[in-house]
Amino acid sequence: MNDIKRNTIEKIDIFDVLLIIAKNFKLLLITPLVVAPIVYALLLLYPKTYQSTAVIDPQLSGAIGTEKDTGHSKEATAALIAGFITSGPVIDSVRKKLNLYPNKTQEQARNELRDQVKVTTGRTDKFVTVSTFAEYPEDAQKLATVLIEEAFAQVKPRGKALEEITARLNHETKLYENAISLQNQLAEQIQSGKYSPSTSSSYADLVKNNALQYESIQIIKTQLRGLGSENLIQPPNLPEIPIKPKKAAITAISAAGSLLIILLYLIGKKKWQYINKHHLYAEKINQLLM
Repeated sequence: MNDIKRNTIEKIDIFDVLLIIAKNFKLLLITPLVVAPIVYALLLLYPKTYQSTAVIDPQLSGAIGTEKDTGHSKEATAALIAGFITSGPVIDSVRKKLNLYPNKTQEQARNELRDQVKVTTGRTDKFVTVSTFAEYPEDAQKLATVLIEEAFAQVKPRGKALEEITARLNHETKLYENAISLQNQLAEQIQSGKYSPSTSSSYADLVKNNALQYESIQIIKTQLRGLGSENLIQPPNLPEIPIKPKKAAITAISAAGSLLIILLYLIGKKKWQYINKHHLYAEKINQLLM
């Protein structure tokens, strides 16, 4: 019996498969040619998904302070901004501004909107990449724009932090004004010829220090403003090509799948014919089916 079973199974070999392909070549050729356009036409009816992408450098121009100022590493700063973008207050504000999911509860709306947002942080540059998804390209771009605007607004210093930065700016500005006044006095002495070599050296050092002081004041002012358009390395783009559905890939897979299914069916049909030729196996199979 085992020999019979083995002989039956061994009936189908590579030559039989090639013979099946040769005999049913037209069917195997026509099937994917019919399936492919049908699948492609159905995909045209399927809702499209567009992706808009923006890239943020959180530490550009010292907008939220350097590592020395804030105590945060570049990695922590990027993670902080990424967290703000999908935080509840930002998501809620975006939802209200764009009137999204008005008939859902707050938690349901948050989850739906978060599904339309993807935030990643670069491993080396620590740039924050914000991607938004929508059925229409304009909606995807608008969502990214409003999302970033609201996130930037949330990051701006407020409360005690605002008071501290403002006090620091006033202090540094006063020191700078005094240093500039002294610089002007030394310049007048040099111009009048009433100076010593040490005066000239002090003047040069003062000019250098004042330049550094001015840069420091500009950084503090930037921190006071918070993040802005200057931190956008790439503003939200208007996508032209949908990322879903992937019509070409799905159509090709469907065509190949239909070809494989037909081929397996023909091989199975041929094998069944071989089995039915043997009375013993046919009888046992019929008993199982009864």
